[in-house]
Amino acid sequence: MARTTLSDFKETFDSDLSDSAIQAWIDSASLEVDEIADRDSSIKSARLEEIELRLAQAMATGQDPRIDSASRETASVNYGEQTNYWDMAVGMDPTGYLSGWGKPKAGFSVPDTKGIDD
Repeated sequence: MARTTLSDFKETFDSDLSDSAIQAWIDSASLEVDEIADRDSSIKSARLEEIELRLAQAMATGQDPRIDSASRETASVNYGEQTNYWDMAVGMDPTGYLSGWGKPKAGFSVPDTKGIDD
């Protein structure tokens, strides 16, 4: 169950997204924050709620990008990235789960060469 409410989200994120779209991002973020909570049960609920809020906002910027700057003279708009919200969420995650989120997992194995020259 999501820790973040629609009103909490809207309070710090001005958006043209529908309530159902925002709720979908909140629900997606909630699944990831559940993973964080499972990794460390000592994390306070207020921190988990804040991580979930910032993660949902980071996810929502993919659908509703933040305008970084605009110019009438050149008729251009520059969109900011989701990094501000993302960086806040990652910085609040004491488990490090989000910092590795979406990154490929590297690994290697060493073959057993015992007795190869016998």
